[in-house]
Amino acid sequence: MATQSFYGLKEPSNDTVNPYYSGTVDPDKILDVTNVKVYVGDSAEDSPVTGLENLEEPITNFFELEAAMESSTYDGWRVDFDADSGERNITDSLLVSGYIIFNTYSPESGICDSGGTSNVYVRYYKTGTAYWEGSVGVDETDENTDGLYRAIDVFHVSGFLPKLVYVTSDTSQSEDGSTTGTLLGLSSASDLLSEEITLPLASSSGKISWEQMDE
Repeated sequence: MATQSFYGLKEPSNDTVNPYYSGTVDPDKILDVTNVKVYVGDSAEDSPVTGLENLEEPITNFFELEAAMESSTYDGWRVDFDADSGERNITDSLLVSGYIIFNTYSPESGICDSGGTSNVYVRYYKTGTAYWEGSVGVDETDENTDGLYRAIDVFHVSGFLPKLVYVTSDTSQSEDGSTTGTLLGLSSASDLLSEEITLPLASSSGKISWEQMDE
């Protein structure tokens, strides 16, 4: 089965007067971040990144990764799904204040088998990886040689997960502008996803849409 992928691409631009236009993206300038791990340190520079050491210009920490993605070196990033399990992305994604959240589904291998597994990816929109602060949580079973834990970037749910919802409240915003909310989803196997996540960028709480009007 062919490998499916999820892409995060920059808007092609080289015009300072009209910076957004329909252009092309160079496939050779899309960074494969499928196997990248981010470990949580005290700062972006102190948060090691593995899986990108063999590049022409090696990337070893989150500060370098974000800088590389903001430069002209790369046009975007790519996450490859597991072809052996038939993993595919078949639902809409969410873009919430710095995180791109999307889920995939891997069916059971047998023709007559029902069920399967959903993977819910929570990635920083600029890099396609976990965010260095570990605001989704950390995996204490994955510790590097400096005693730092890996930042979580995916959750696993039994069954097919048709939709995700991110919920915040007026009381969820802290003094520094960060917002903590809950990522919710209910799978076909009645497996409830309920994970508390702090957004990497400041956001407004409450309802914000084209319907909202200033008084």
